[in-house]
Amino acid sequence: MLDKTCKALTKAGTRCKMKPLASGYCHIHDLEVIAKREAERKRDEDEWKRKQQKGEKLREVLGAVEAACKAKGWQFQVETRDWEDGRYATVSVRRFILAVGVDEGIFEITINGGIDIIGEQTCGSRPRFESLRDAILVA
Repeated sequence: MLDKTCKALTKAGTRCKMKPLASGYCHIHDLEVIAKREAERKRDEDEWKRKQQKGEKLREVLGAVEAACKAKGWQFQVETRDWEDGRYATVSVRRFILAVGVDEGIFEITINGGIDIIGEQTCGSRPRFESLRDAILVA
């Protein structure tokens, strides 16, 4: 007959009061369960590190685009980002010039072996937007 409580002892030296599994230990103290939990934790950690590494290049590119925008007086906002593979992002840019109006545009960024940045002006002056695009491509 199985015991009604886990075979393990607590730090205080008393018997654990949890319900035992077939091994005689509860899910906290069973060595097989502990090994499975540790393997799952390690797998999740490795997956997280893999995703972080994949997105590293995209983070670098977004940082360079943001720096170029700030240097030229443009507002910068990441609209969409591929969190799974770290290969795609869409950035909107905007600048207000007193007595002239608003310049706006978007940049589609793709990391696929190389870096591909495509800019499209949505409002305002083409030369000012092209100046920003050129600064981004140099960065």
